Amino acid sequence: MTLRPCSLPSISARSASNTAMPEAAPGEAGRPEATAVTLALGSRRGNSICSRLSGATRCSAWALVMMPSLICRAPMQRVCSVQPIAPPTTMSNLLDPKNDYVFKRLFADAPTLLAALIDAIRPQAAPIARLTVKDPTIDAEELRGKYIVLDLLAEDTDGAQYNIEMQVRRYRAWGARSAYYLAKLVTGQLVAGDDYGGLKPAIGIHLLDFDLFQDPAHREQAIWCFEMCDAVTPTVTLGQELQLNLIELRKADRLQRTTGALSAWIALFEHWQEDQTMSQIANEPVRAALDKLRHLSADAETRRLAFVRERALHDERSLLKDAREEGWEEGWEEGREEGREQGKADALRQIAMNLIRSSGLDDATIATATGLSLTDIGALRQQLQ
Repeated sequence: MTLRPCSLPSISARSASNTAMPEAAPGEAGRPEATAVTLALGSRRGNSICSRLSGATRCSAWALVMMPSLICRAPMQRVCSVQPIAPPTTMSNLLDPKNDYVFKRLFADAPTLLAALIDAIRPQAAPIARLTVKDPTIDAEELRGKYIVLDLLAEDTDGAQYNIEMQVRRYRAWGARSAYYLAKLVTGQLVAGDDYGGLKPAIGIHLLDFDLFQDPAHREQAIWCFEMCDAVTPTVTLGQELQLNLIELRKADRLQRTTGALSAWIALFEHWQEDQTMSQIANEPVRAALDKLRHLSADAETRRLAFVRERALHDERSLLKDAREEGWEEGWEEGREEGREQGKADALRQIAMNLIRSSGLDDATIATATGLSLTDIGALRQQLQ
C-alpha cells in the first residue's frame, strides 16, 4: 500500500465630551482647586497627565493624540480615570490569524465557522451538519511552551474525528509527525475489547504557512489530500479511516487556482490586513471570521497573549538555530575525513545532543526536530548520562 493524493475538484481615543459623567467621587469636595495629577501606567501603556484647573478636570491633548490606547474620562466632578484598551481596530493592526493562538481563538468557540472551513477544504465530502470542538480551552502554559502546536480536535455528528492545525514551522520529519498524530486519532477511539468496526474516520486538516513540497514537479500544486490506496490501482482505497488534507497557503495564494469558499479562506489567512482585498470577499463564514478577528484584535489581553505566543515561537526558532549551527560545525569537523554523508549524520547527532543538554525536551520532540529515530535519541541520552 502507499499514500496517494486523492481526487480534488477544481477604537480611537474618546474625549470627555462624549463620556458619560459619573457621580462625584467621595471625598472630592473641599480639595484644593488647582492640583496636578499624573497617572502613570508604565512604559507599555505610557503616561497620561490630567490637570484640575478652576474646579474642572481636563486631560492634556497630547495624551489623547499620542496614546490612542487610553480612554480618558474627564467630567466636571473632578474625576479622571485612565483605562487600558487595545489600539483602534484598523485593518493594519489586526492580529495574524496564522498565529496558532489566534487561530484557535477564532474557531474554538465557533464550531459553525470551523465546519465551514473544513467543508471548503473537503468539497468532495458531505457538508458537516454539526461539529463539536472537543478541546476549546487554551492552557496559559501552552502559550509559552516550545514545540507545542495549538491544534483543534473536533467531532461531527457521524463520529468522524478531525485534527485541525495552523502550522508555521517546518520540521525535518514533518511527514512522519503528521502520520503519527493522525494515527493517534484512530487508536484513541478504541479501548480493550472494542470492535474495530466501530472506528470512525480520522481526518487531518493542516494549513501550512510554508511550502512543504518544493521539488520543481510539485511547484504547481498547493492543495493535497492523502489516503491509503493501492500502489498499482490507486483508485482502490483501504477504507476512509485515514485522510490528511494539506494546504500550502503561500503557494495556493501565489498560484491563484482556487475558487469559491476555499479561495475566500485563503485570502483571509494571507491578506487579512488588506482592506481592498477583504472588502471583495462575499463568503459569509469568512466575513464572520473577519469580524471575529476584529473583535479579538480589539481586546488588550488577547493581543498580549498573542504576543506571548509569538515570542515563544521566536525563542524556539532561536534555540534550534543555535543548536543546529553548533551541531553542524562540530559534526562537519568530526566527519570531514569520512565523507559528506557521514559528516551530515554526525552533525544531526550533535544537534540532538545539544538539545538534550540545553533544552529539556523529550525524546519524541528532539526526534521530530532532527529527523533522527527515537532509538538514536535514547542512545544519545544514555551516552550523555
